[in-house]
Amino acid sequence: MTALPFFHFTYAFRWERYQPLCDLHDGAAAGPWQPGHKRCGQQTLPIAPVCVTLPAAYGVQRTVDMPLIWAGLIMFVGSLAQGTIGFALGMIAVPLLVEAGFSLSQAVALTTLSIGIQVMFGVWQLRAHIPWGDVKPAAITRLLTVAVGVLLLLNVEALELASIKRLVGFGVLLGVAVRIAAGKFAGREWPTAASIAAFSISGVLQGLVAMGGPPLVLWMTTRDYEAREARAFTMTLFLFNAPVQVALLLFLSTTMNLEVILLALVISPLIYFGTAIGVRIGNRFSKRLLNHAALAVLTVIALKAILGGG
Repeated sequence: MTALPFFHFTYAFRWERYQPLCDLHDGAAAGPWQPGHKRCGQQTLPIAPVCVTLPAAYGVQRTVDMPLIWAGLIMFVGSLAQGTIGFALGMIAVPLLVEAGFSLSQAVALTTLSIGIQVMFGVWQLRAHIPWGDVKPAAITRLLTVAVGVLLLLNVEALELASIKRLVGFGVLLGVAVRIAAGKFAGREWPTAASIAAFSISGVLQGLVAMGGPPLVLWMTTRDYEAREARAFTMTLFLFNAPVQVALLLFLSTTMNLEVILLALVISPLIYFGTAIGVRIGNRFSKRLLNHAALAVLTVIALKAILGGG
């Protein structure tokens, strides 16, 4: 039976954890999705999937769900926020991807890949401003501890969906709290042990929920970085971290597959344009106002994940 490769990919991406929400039967038309349906004991998506029906000319009229649309939209919004205020891609993307029906492994991997794609060119442009003396210990510590976060993720993923959403919501709230607190610690020197602890927590959070940025932001308040040095520091750390984290998820997670990597590549233009548009928005409005607005939106997203249930 012949099918367009793109639609085959979008169907294949609906992994083992969730049964296809639009039933597929070889040689038979698919039935419509009904809200609240549970098939084979699996929980369906919390939102109605976007479906498309292939023309009969391709052998059979079948309906498939399209996670590509949700992933592209979510990552565009996250990249827009990242470009506007300099953070929040992971804090926006992970809870919304989980809400859209992606497994936690897939949400974290897709977000990590997207951040990696986003910062790759930035690191090259800012290579002369990378503070290698600080990057080296931070990168080594994060690479060692991101594996701990991935192992925690694999255990968390066995929980029910509502519990996973709450965990991600608390992670977002933690990030918001750290962002708010960062300004109060500016200029205070930290002992070496505290710096290692910050890098370790960053690595664990990155591996667990792709939100390793807030501890780094808090630590950077102890450094008198110029804007370009601060961006180069965080971008370099995320770029070093991404391949290792995705490889661990690819080999260890039962819900992770190569289609996630392909999906990240497919939506990379949206990530680029979202970032570019965000940078222009950020240049036109007050950074303080945009930062407050972003923190308010993130708080709403977090509370929705925590209180929204399954």
